[in-house]
Amino acid sequence: MSGGCAVGSSIRAIAADATVTFGNFDPVPATRFEACADGLTLADHDTELFWKKKTGTGG
Repeated sequence: MSGGCAVGSSIRAIAADATVTFGNFDPVPATRFEACADGLTLADHDTELFWKKKTGTGG
């Protein structure tokens, strides 16, 4: 595999024959995540999942 990726683009797919498809970077929409009133979770409107907020370094 060889080639380059333009600034602002990213690799979208790599096929079995090593063909690379590039595309523009799609930022996460500002409305995708919403802080819940409990202050401990986030609602993900794309997947309809809730995510627990983590603090610290984790491990």
